[in-house]
Parts: sequence; C-alpha cells; structure tokens
Amino acid sequence: MPHEFQVSAKGIAVDGDRVLVLLGRLHTGETFWDLPGGRLEKGESLEEGLKREVEEELLGNTVVKIGELIDARVDWHKEARREVVVLCYPVTLDSLEVKLSDEHEEYKWITQAELLALEKDTGSPFFPDQIRAVERAFVQLKENGKAT
Repeated sequence: MPHEFQVSAKGIAVDGDRVLVLLGRLHTGETFWDLPGGRLEKGESLEEGLKREVEEELLGNTVVKIGELIDARVDWHKEARREVVVLCYPVTLDSLEVKLSDEHEEYKWITQAELLALEKDTGSPFFPDQIRAVERAFVQLKENGKAT
C-alpha cells in the first residue's frame, strides 16, 4: 500500500523585526497560532500553492517574493488523519495591512521576545512545530541585521 501524505506550504511574512502569525480554530473548538498558507492542490507548484494560500487567507495581499526554504518537517494532521509535509518560506507581501479571511480569527505581528510569551499569554499553542520555523526566521532576520 502506498504511503499517502499531503504537502503544505507556509509563508513567513516579515515587517522589520516582526513576523505575522494568525489565530485559527480547529473543528474541535481549540485555537492555535499558525502561519499563513496551506495545502497544495493537485497540479500546483510549491510557488503557486503558497501564493494562492497566503493570498486567500490575507485578503487583498499579494505575495511579491518568495525566499529560500527556511524549514521543512512532517506533521501528523489529526483532522486530515494523515501525514503532511510542511514547507516554510519567507514571503514578501505588497502590503502590511492585514485583512483576514474567515479561516482565522486574529492576527499579530510579533517580535522574537513576544514569540516566547505568546502561547502563555493567549492560552493558544502554535500549530505543531510552527514555532521552530518562526524561530528560524528570527535567526535569519538577525543575520541580515533586521532584528534586535
């Protein structure tokens, strides 16, 4: 029997020393922090799927640039009941004004210091291993001289 999995592409949007995170809700009612993006559709390239997903979730925003892969992992997605390969890329948006689709309830532009307190302060965890991708984005920001 072939091993089935889905591919998901996530965008790490940056504004100076801040990264955009979104608050979503599972069908169970649990809330979680996530990055914009989602599963690719059949026949889509990574770039096409990432652009489509980010632009669907951040109404009115356009992805103008996709950077190099920053994080990759395999997660067990309990709602889809299968493994999902999650690929995270830095993205540049044409606007920092955020309008959310109905897939998310809230957004925050957070600094690295705020990242560490976000789960505790809001009571909502990051989607599995998403925090690792955000931490790696902050490392890149520091290397590029944009984060303190």
